[in-house]
Amino acid sequence: MNSEKATGGVLFGAAIFFGALLVFQVQPIMAKFILPWFGGSSMVWTTCLLFFQVFLLAGYAYAHLLSKYLQPKSQAIVHSGLVAAALFVLPIIPPDSWKPVGVANPSLHILGLLTVCLGFPYLLLSATGPLMQRWFHLINPDVSPYRYYALSNAGSLIGLLSFPLFLEPLFSRKVLAISWSSMVGLFAVICILCSWVLWRFGKKEPPVEIREEQPAASRSSLLRKKFLWISFPATASILLLAVTNKLTQDVAVVPLLWVAPLTLYLLSFIICFDSPKVYSRTFFGIAFLVSLLEIVLILLLRVTMPVVLSLSVYLIGLFMACMVCHGELVRLKPEPRLLTSFYLHIAFGGALGGFFVAVIAPLIFNDYLEFQIGFLVCGLLILFMLYTDPSGRFFQGKPRWGWALLIASALVVTFLFYRERSVRNQATIDATRNFYGTLTISEYGADEPVYLRRAMLHGRIIHGLQFLSDKYRHIATAYYTAKSGIGMCIRHFPRQGGRHIGVVGLGVGTLAAWAEPEDRMRFYEINPSVRELAEKYFKYLEDCKASQVFVLGDARLSLESESPQEFDMLILDAFNSDSPPTHLLTREAFDIYRRHLKAGGVIAVNVTSRHINYLPIVVQLADHIGFRWLYIPYLKPEDEFYGAPSKWVLITNNEQLINQPEIQQASYHSDIEKNVNMWTDDYTSLYTVLQW
Repeated sequence: MNSEKATGGVLFGAAIFFGALLVFQVQPIMAKFILPWFGGSSMVWTTCLLFFQVFLLAGYAYAHLLSKYLQPKSQAIVHSGLVAAALFVLPIIPPDSWKPVGVANPSLHILGLLTVCLGFPYLLLSATGPLMQRWFHLINPDVSPYRYYALSNAGSLIGLLSFPLFLEPLFSRKVLAISWSSMVGLFAVICILCSWVLWRFGKKEPPVEIREEQPAASRSSLLRKKFLWISFPATASILLLAVTNKLTQDVAVVPLLWVAPLTLYLLSFIICFDSPKVYSRTFFGIAFLVSLLEIVLILLLRVTMPVVLSLSVYLIGLFMACMVCHGELVRLKPEPRLLTSFYLHIAFGGALGGFFVAVIAPLIFNDYLEFQIGFLVCGLLILFMLYTDPSGRFFQGKPRWGWALLIASALVVTFLFYRERSVRNQATIDATRNFYGTLTISEYGADEPVYLRRAMLHGRIIHGLQFLSDKYRHIATAYYTAKSGIGMCIRHFPRQGGRHIGVVGLGVGTLAAWAEPEDRMRFYEINPSVRELAEKYFKYLEDCKASQVFVLGDARLSLESESPQEFDMLILDAFNSDSPPTHLLTREAFDIYRRHLKAGGVIAVNVTSRHINYLPIVVQLADHIGFRWLYIPYLKPEDEFYGAPSKWVLITNNEQLINQPEIQQASYHSDIEKNVNMWTDDYTSLYTVLQW
C-alpha cells in the first residue's frame, strides 16, 4: 500500500500515530496521580483500564455515527470544532477535592474522576484511528486503510513503552501531565489540518446497501461474524486484565507491570493487522496450548520463582492467546465500507471484557477466577472457529481423529485448572474478594492440635498467622517475633508509662500481642474485610491488653487530616500482597509521620519483599527527616519455628533504644548505596528498585 503517496496520506498517518500515542501515554500518567489516593491497589489500574476501554468504545461510536450521518464537510466542521473545544479542559491534573473520604469501594469514584478530568479529550483522541481511516478512504477509495490500524497500535506501543523506560524515571507526574496536555495542542493542529483536507478533497459517497464480503452469505453467517467480532476482543481484554492483576498482586503495583501485558496485547494487534500472513492458525494454536500447559503446571507446583521467569511464563501465555484472538479477528475483517462498524464491535468487545473483570468478577468470585476463565474461553472460541469455518480443515467436526485430539486437549487443560484450584483451596476455610484484592483464611496442622494454626493470605503472601492452642496462642508470629526488628523495638523501647502505638496495616492483629495494659493502639486499615476476618478467625485483638482504636480508610489520608497523635511508635506494615503502597514511602508522607511522632519516638518500616528492595528509599527518607536508622534483617528464624524471614528499618533519634546491645548486634548500619532518587508524591519509580 502506497498510502504515503495518496492524498493526505502522511497527514492522516501522523494524526493516527500521534493520537494513539497520546491515548496510551496518558493511561499510566493518570493512574500515577490517583493510585496513592486509593490505597495502591491493583484494582485501581483495572478500574482505570475499564474507563479507557469504555471511552475508547465511546470514541469509536462517535466516529461511526459521525461518518454515517454527516457528509464529509459537516464531519470536518464538527470534529475540528470539538477538538479545539477539548483544549479548554486541559491540563488533566486532578484537584485534591477528588481525594476519597471513607469510600469502601471507590470504583465509581475513580470512574467519575477520570470522566471529569480526562473524559472529553480522551473520547476525541480515541475516535482518531477509525475516523481518520474513514476520511482517508473517502479521499482515496482505491487504497486500503487497514494498515493504518497497525500504525495506530504502533503509536500506542511507543506511548506505553516510553513511560516506564524513559518518562517515569526522569520526570515528575506533574511535569508529565503538563507535557501531555501541551502535546494535545499539537495534535489538535494536525487534526484540524486533516479536517481541511477532507473539506477540500472529500466527496459525498453515494448511498449503497450495506453488504457482507460474501453477498450470498446467510443471516446466520452474518450473526456468526458479528458474534466473533465481539467475542475475540472481549476474551483478549479479559486475559489482559486478568494477567495484569495476577502480576501486580504477586509482584508489585508498578507501571512496568501495567505496561508489559498491554504492550504484548497491542503488539499482537500490530502484527495481525499489518502482516496478516504472519498469523498461522496451526502454529499459534499449538503455541497457545503449550504456553497454557506451562501456566497450569507452574500454578500446580506453587513454587516461588525469579521475577523474570514468572513474568515470562504469564506474558508468553497472554501473547499467544492475543495472537489467536486478533489473528482470527483479522481473518474476519469486512470491506473498508464497514470499517467503523467493525472497529465499533471490537471496542464493544474490549469494553465488555473490561467490565466483566472490573465490575462483575469481584461481585461473583472470591478469587481471581477470571484468569482461568479467560484462557478456557479462548480455547472454546478456537474450537468454535474451527468447527464453523468452511475454509478450515476442521470444518463441521472433520476429521474425527483431529477433533478427538482437540477435545482431549481441552479436557486435560480444564482438569488441570480444576485440580490446581482444588489443591490451593484444600486448607481454605474462608475467602473474600473486594476492590483491594483477595483475602484467604487457611488452617493448617490439624493432625497435631498443639500446632493448629490459621493464616491470612493476601494473594500468595501471608499477612499474619496465629496458633489456636493455649500453649502458642499469645505468641507473636511471622514477621513480628521477639527476634524480628519490630519485636526488638517494642521489647526494648524505653517505657515511661503507657505507650501510644500507631499501626498502618492491621493484618490479623499480631502486633497486639506485644501490648501492655497501659498501652494504647491505633490501627489504620483501608480494607474493611481485613478487620472483619481478623476479629472472626483470630484472637490477637480479643486478647489484646491495651485499648484499641480502628481507623478505616487510607492511612496516609487519615493521618493528613488528624491532629498530632504523639505516637511513641508508628509501625508501617501496609502491604498489597507483596508490595507496600508507594505513597506511604514518599518525602511528604514521612513529613506527616514525623508530625505525629513524640520526641524519642520510632518509625518502624517493614521492608520485607521478595521482589523489591525498599531499603535505599527508606534510608533516604530517614535522612530527610533528620533521624538515624537501623536496618535489622532476620532471615533465618531457626529457633523461632513460628517466625518468618523479615526485614525491618527502625528510624529514630532515641539513643537509649539505638544503643541497646541486642539491637546493635542485630542491626546493619553501614553505608547503603543510594543509587535511586528519593521518592516524592510527584515522583516514584518502582522499576528502579525491582529485584530481578
